[in-house]
Amino acid sequence: MKRPLHISHALQHRNGVTPSFFVVPTQVGVTRVDDYLLQRFHKLSPEKLLAKIRQGGFFLDSGEALQPESIIKSGQRVWYYREVQDETPVPFDMSILHEDDNIIVVDKPHFLATAPVGRSLHETALIRLRAATNNLDITAAHRLDRATAGVLLFTKRAELRRPYQQLFEQRQTKKTYLAVCHTRQDLAERFTIDLRLKLNDHNPFMSVIEGEPNSQTQVTLLEQWGAYSYYRLEPLTGKQHQLRCHMAHLGAGIVNDLWYPTVFPPQDDNFEEPLQLLAHRLEFADPVTGKAFSFESKQTLKYVNK
Repeated sequence: MKRPLHISHALQHRNGVTPSFFVVPTQVGVTRVDDYLLQRFHKLSPEKLLAKIRQGGFFLDSGEALQPESIIKSGQRVWYYREVQDETPVPFDMSILHEDDNIIVVDKPHFLATAPVGRSLHETALIRLRAATNNLDITAAHRLDRATAGVLLFTKRAELRRPYQQLFEQRQTKKTYLAVCHTRQDLAERFTIDLRLKLNDHNPFMSVIEGEPNSQTQVTLLEQWGAYSYYRLEPLTGKQHQLRCHMAHLGAGIVNDLWYPTVFPPQDDNFEEPLQLLAHRLEFADPVTGKAFSFESKQTLKYVNK
């Protein structure tokens, strides 16, 4: 959401987290803050919500903090900071591979989301960068799954967001992943996967369906030891969960994948057993300077050579 220019600078972020807002609906008319917010956020504990209001957790464009007895009316914009209760700290550092006037390239660890989503807020690559640099314009040019580690590109100014995002949308990048998968002996040492993927209607996972392929991955076997096989995966398209879905469909699922081919019940993170998938290398021609870039992760997968 775009912040209005007149909002107090001191309220623009807290440890890299920028505020969200809502506009009081027309049908509300004029009402007390506590009456409206207790109804709007009815899933939250009333005690915790009232405490947040009293602590200045909701405020107007002017920066004026609202109190339970304050009066609000239709059309007013109310700001607040989203919170995630009991967010689990990710005990891994995120290193910077490259920084210039336009971009920051990081080496994201496993278990760290790219940007706030669901129950991830502070424990995301985006918020860590914004908090460290005090630059609220930093934006992800693409995304990696929370479970996937490796090279991740961010832009540093709002006007740069679109040119770098288009690199990925228009397939002008070359991405190379490394993965440790469950061995399937009858697979060739090098082959291409062409499948049609569709996002499920009832959950956030992908399925393979009949029809013209819309996803493609080049697969190269690098090494094999017993139950595990080490692959280089080069996606030629960028569908959600593409690599995980492709390898699982072949019966060679990525080790420690809790979503493909079977979705396990929600569970606490096991930091000792990360998904064995690494965004190893990212190559592209810079859309602003024309410079050819190639960035490589310094991480290795736990199961390699075991």
